Amino acid sequence: MSTGLSEPIYPKRLVMMKSQNNCMFCVNPVGEAYVYTIDAVNRLGYVCCGRCTHLALDAVNIWHARLAYGPANYLKNRDLIVKRNSGVEETGWKLDNPVIGIDENLNEVIHCYNAFQNLGKWCLLADILKLNPRE
Repeated sequence: MSTGLSEPIYPKRLVMMKSQNNCMFCVNPVGEAYVYTIDAVNRLGYVCCGRCTHLALDAVNIWHARLAYGPANYLKNRDLIVKRNSGVEETGWKLDNPVIGIDENLNEVIHCYNAFQNLGKWCLLADILKLNPRE
């Protein structure tokens, strides 16, 4: 992937931000700020000035290709096995949100969804990785 970025840039929360002279990619932004959302639920994305839109688009592409879903990135388009609260391991799930969360016990969690059952569930990332190894 050809990019103007030397390192990945992580998205930031898109709340309470300036709509002028604001950019994550340069030190002297001028003019309107442009927003590239990568996760609307958590309000995460990139802000750039008009001169840096190409860098913001590169950052979005890098994030989706390499950083989204954290270590579960390789599972983003696969059917998954998920451990239900009862302890039963169940198939037919997919990753539902590209952002890794932290639960009340400081465990990494990721949201999964079963379209057939219309159910969503925060799953321990460690369980997802263990139950769904790389092919």
